[in-house]
Amino acid sequence: MVSSLLRTVPLHRPASSSRPLPLGSFGFPLGGTTETRGGKRHQEEQQEQGQKERLEGAGWDNPSCTQGVVSVSRGRRAVMACNISNAFSHITVQLRTHGKDWTIFSEKAPGRFSRAGWQLQVQGGQAQLVIAAAQDAHAGLYLWRLQGLQRNYKVTTLNVSDAASQVLGSETLQARSQATPQSIVGLLVAVLLLILVVGTLGCYWHRRSEVCADAEV
Repeated sequence: MVSSLLRTVPLHRPASSSRPLPLGSFGFPLGGTTETRGGKRHQEEQQEQGQKERLEGAGWDNPSCTQGVVSVSRGRRAVMACNISNAFSHITVQLRTHGKDWTIFSEKAPGRFSRAGWQLQVQGGQAQLVIAAAQDAHAGLYLWRLQGLQRNYKVTTLNVSDAASQVLGSETLQARSQATPQSIVGLLVAVLLLILVVGTLGCYWHRRSEVCADAEV
């Protein structure tokens, strides 16, 4: 009886001879988890390396701004600019006047921004600050904080003056420039002639007084 049952009932055998991988605590094969983690780590390393290569290839900002003093007449147009080799990501412009600093613009680039007579235009690595009609309130020390791949700081001074004073100053400079050596020589010759004439007249009156004295004797 037992032997007949053994012949009729087949023994269950696995379809594959491979052994299943041991499971981790969350039911995933340990070998698969290691491969997934390794692949993710390799991908992060590649991203970091690519970002580093992009930054190294971009180089430095090399900022260049309007230097020194910009002088304009009251009511005239004033322009100041800053450029960098890379694109701007953020730019801040502050004005220092009467010992106080206050922020005119603090904006993400690119874009066009306007406030109280100031216009800021930022595109790529170019930034331009324009004042359509400069007034005394616009004069002062401008502090530029530029952010591209690095942070850079620059300074520009704006001087706003009266048009009449500028004309007077230019006329004074022109008069000084016209004072040539020839005019100086002519002035010296005139002074010498005046001294000679005065000396001659003095001698004439002195001799005449002596002649008059002899005649009286």
